[in-house]
Amino acid sequence: MLYTPATKRALRYCLACHEGQLDKTGLPYALHPIHLAEQMRGEDETCVALLHDVMEDCGKTPDDLRGIGMCERVVEALTLLTHNPALPYLDYVRQLRDNPVARAVKIADLRHNSQLARLDEVRPRDVERLRKYMEARVVLGDMAYELVTPAGSVRVLVNGEPYPLVLVDETCEGFTYCPSYGEDADTDGGRILGAPDGTYRLEIETLPLAVGDVIEIAHEFGTNIVNYGSDERVDYAVYAACGHVVGVGCYVDEEDGNPAESRAFAEDGRERYVIVRDPVSHRFCEREHVIPVRVAWKRGADAVAAEVVGWVAGWGRW
Repeated sequence: MLYTPATKRALRYCLACHEGQLDKTGLPYALHPIHLAEQMRGEDETCVALLHDVMEDCGKTPDDLRGIGMCERVVEALTLLTHNPALPYLDYVRQLRDNPVARAVKIADLRHNSQLARLDEVRPRDVERLRKYMEARVVLGDMAYELVTPAGSVRVLVNGEPYPLVLVDETCEGFTYCPSYGEDADTDGGRILGAPDGTYRLEIETLPLAVGDVIEIAHEFGTNIVNYGSDERVDYAVYAACGHVVGVGCYVDEEDGNPAESRAFAEDGRERYVIVRDPVSHRFCEREHVIPVRVAWKRGADAVAAEVVGWVAGWGRW
C-alpha cells in the first residue's frame, strides 16, 4: 500500500468506521477496502479505495470526509461511488466512467466481489450477482463482448448468446518465433521468423454457467485454414482473411487424461467447450473454471506469417 499522511488518515478512518463489521464469511469487513487499496498506485486512488464504503454502509457524509483532510478529488470520487438505491445499478456504474479514480476503484471492487472463492457457501443469488458484476465490468471497459482484429471480430457465445470475456493484451510480451526455439536457437543458426502484429489472451469465466451450457468461440475469419495443429495442451487453427493470418488457440490440457474430472469444462470440438461439472465447485482454483483462448494475427498470407501466428496461438507461453 502507498503510505502518505493522507492514506494513513484514510486507513485509520476506514478501520474505525468498519470496526465490528463482518463480511459474508465472518471475516472483518475492513479487509475488503484494504485489499483494494493494496492494488492502487496513487494517493487519491488509495484513499478512495480505503473509504469507498463509508458513506453507503456507515452513514458518513462528504463533510465528514473533508473533516479528516480528504481533498475534493477524493470526496468527489467517493460521492460517485455511493450508490443511490433510486438509481438503476448499471446507470450508477455508467456515471463512474468519466472519473478515473472512481472507475479504477470500482473495477477493483467488482473484481474482488466477483471472487466466489471468498464464500463458504454459494447460493443462486450470489451467481446472479456475479452476472450483474460482469455486466458492470463491461460498462467500465474491464470486460468486453468482442475482440476486434484487422480480419474481423472474435466473440464468445454461450448457448448461442453473447457472453462477456476478459481481454489481456499480450502484444508486447515478446512472442518472437524461431523454428529452433528452446534449442539454443541463437547459436545453432535457426531462423528468426518474427512476431505477430497483435496477440491477446481471452479469459472466459465459467462460474455463472451450469452443467450442459455450450461455449463457442465465434469469429469472422471464414473457413480458409492455412495452418493447424494440436497436442495435449491446445488446439489451434490459423485462418487467412482480409490480407492477414489470424490464429485461434483453444486450451485443452488433457495431461490428466480426463478433463471432466479435474475442471468444470471440457473441449467439445474445434473452438467449442461444454460445461461438464458445476463451475462453482471449482471456484477455489482459477485454472479449473477460467478458459483461456489466445488470438494472434499478422499482416500477409504467406507461409512464414502463418507459421509465426500458429506458433504463438498454439504453443507460445501457455
